[in-house]
Amino acid sequence: MSFAVNRVSRVVGLGLAMALAVSMSSSVTAQALAEPLPTAKPVANVTVEKVKLYALVTTNNKGVFYTASESEKQRAIQTHGFSPTDTQLGYISGRPFPGGKPMWRLKYKLYASYLVTGSPSERDSLVNSGKFVNEGILGYAAASPIAGTTKIYRLSKKNYGWRLATEAHKDNILAANEGWHVDGPIYYHFTSGE
Repeated sequence: MSFAVNRVSRVVGLGLAMALAVSMSSSVTAQALAEPLPTAKPVANVTVEKVKLYALVTTNNKGVFYTASESEKQRAIQTHGFSPTDTQLGYISGRPFPGGKPMWRLKYKLYASYLVTGSPSERDSLVNSGKFVNEGILGYAAASPIAGTTKIYRLSKKNYGWRLATEAHKDNILAANEGWHVDGPIYYHFTSGE
């Protein structure tokens, strides 16, 4: 009898945990794409493994490739002819952390252009469209502002692709280039690797 009660308790507990996870996932996505975003809060006693996020222009200047791996960056340059940029996107985490969310890298199938999203529903919708391949989790970024982070936007342009940019860089892109529009703020990157 106690075995059956424990098993039922675990099943109910698992169901509640899954419902909470789905609820939190939906609210994080909505929060990450909505304006205005909350004010920065410190995160106490959390160690975040930070890695630099690199942006490279793809062959024939058709898009931007993102990686947090130095070896993947070097392979992209040597094997595919991608070019490093001066774009400063800060740091992300290589591992999950409290208050963080995954960043998925999707490859556009028609040409070498990459889209980064923090939304599981957007990821699934784009992959299910048949136009994108999910290349997996690029890293983890803060879902809302915490001390030491900066807001990152995603921009898009028809027949070119997508870009990530800080607020100042976003404004420069919009002022200097026709056709770009802001998809929205999508998460927060760390400004320092320390």
